[in-house]
Amino acid sequence: MNKKILWMALCLSSSCVMADFTQELEDSLKKGSASGHLGIYGQLKNFKETQTFNTLNEMGKGSAYLSPSASIVYESSPLHFVSLGAGVWSNIDIYEKNKGDYDGAFGNAEGILANNSTAHQLFVKAEHPGYGFVKVGRQDVNLEWLTDYIQGAVINLTPMDGLSITAGWAGKHAVVDFDEVSVQFTDTNASDGVYVADIQYKVGFLTLNPYYYFANHLVQIPGAKVGLEIGNEAFASHTLAHYALSNVDTLMGEDGSYLNVEETITLPSIGFHIGAGYAQVDKKGSGLIETFGDQSRLEEGNHYFDPNAKTIYGFIGYSLNALELSALYAQTKYDVLSTQTITQTENEINAGIGYEFFKGLSGNLLYAHIKNDIKAESYDVFKAKIAYEF
Repeated sequence: MNKKILWMALCLSSSCVMADFTQELEDSLKKGSASGHLGIYGQLKNFKETQTFNTLNEMGKGSAYLSPSASIVYESSPLHFVSLGAGVWSNIDIYEKNKGDYDGAFGNAEGILANNSTAHQLFVKAEHPGYGFVKVGRQDVNLEWLTDYIQGAVINLTPMDGLSITAGWAGKHAVVDFDEVSVQFTDTNASDGVYVADIQYKVGFLTLNPYYYFANHLVQIPGAKVGLEIGNEAFASHTLAHYALSNVDTLMGEDGSYLNVEETITLPSIGFHIGAGYAQVDKKGSGLIETFGDQSRLEEGNHYFDPNAKTIYGFIGYSLNALELSALYAQTKYDVLSTQTITQTENEINAGIGYEFFKGLSGNLLYAHIKNDIKAESYDVFKAKIAYEF
């Protein structure tokens, strides 16, 4: 008799616990938040020499397309520090000057893929304020050599003030943005994926950022960034030094390296900044460093990571209330490897303007001028975007 009473008590308590959990889960889903966008992106490119744009042999000096897009991401409110998230991005083509401009096969360097929809986020996240988080699934990342979206896992720990430790694994990778959407999440390194460890430690004016990337049978990338920031509310100086090595598997290519130094002066009180930098790639090439993403300041940067590329650049920016203005000039000298090494030069000018019409609705216009020693690689491009983000 006592066993029956005990069994009934256990069943009753289990039912109560399950009912409470179900109610908590329902409340968590109801109290979640949604974000996303509705927008339209367009691009117009004019070449200096006549191009062949597609298999129909359409000839001309210009390409153009227009693409509306929409996205939505939902994340539940935390339940015992755990939340769930999912997101979808869709885009279509409504205009292209030449057949193939939109899908990137000809004339368009970015390569949006026609009528594409993708589930770009689908994750489980456990986060404890002040300690960090663990996130598993499809998610956005913004690391030095791993950007856009991955399918994998990321752990971020903040054990003390000024210290952030990030470790992750990316089994698949995709680009999802206004000007480029991958067909699908593709393997980053066959079935092995890419591992990353990234440490940022800020003490006083100094920020130290060592990191290490490991892709089995492909490449290893140890590197470090050092930043020095001094100033006050009226004036600030930020100095950056960055160096990375790559150890490439002998069957996949040559080892390489990358160096970048940069200085930025900011006047926060009037929204103004100006800076200059220098970047250099090893004579044998970058050694696959930029395979999964990069943080180059150049909008186009067609030869930024080419063998023996040396880039000098300067930039300037100004913001006032809802208005943002920016400009950049860069010159890249790089090697073309054939029967003999030939050094070529590419000059790039970027000019941009952004304006927030009201909360959530903004527009951006960017112009890039490319002048290459090879005339066929010279062009002008306009990129425009209007989006409502919520």
